[in-house]
Amino acid sequence: MTSPKEALDLGLAVFDITGTVITNTEAVADAFAAALRADGIEITAEQLQPWRGASKRLAIRSLIQSRSSAAPSREHVEKVYADFRDEVRRRFEAEGLRPISGVEDTFAWLRGRGIRLAFNTGFDRDIADLILRTLKWEQGRLMPSSAAMRWPKVGQRRS
Repeated sequence: MTSPKEALDLGLAVFDITGTVITNTEAVADAFAAALRADGIEITAEQLQPWRGASKRLAIRSLIQSRSSAAPSREHVEKVYADFRDEVRRRFEAEGLRPISGVEDTFAWLRGRGIRLAFNTGFDRDIADLILRTLKWEQGRLMPSSAAMRWPKVGQRRS
């Protein structure tokens, strides 16, 4: 008979962070909308939905460009991104972070079977590190983000 460890022949499990292992997705969406609003762009939750999990800079650039005839400058995108990053950091620090029910048990189960954990995210390293430190998940490895790798979210079209 095959043991569970033999049946599960994995060496690494990779998890997205927001919405997959933490529940504070409203803080991210609110921070994103606030940063865009400060730049004069109103966005609905429905318009933001396709950008969940994607590079935040790519989303900002695309959303600004969709409301303008010209592509935004790098400086413009970076200013809006800095506003987003500052607001999401403030929200995470003020409200704390909550793992989705069962996630920590799942991590313990995987680690108990010798399976390493890694995390992927559309956040920059500083926000990802804040999340991992706050939840005391530093023992997981942080994979290059979709922002760094310029990979689209699964199911998302690249333009």
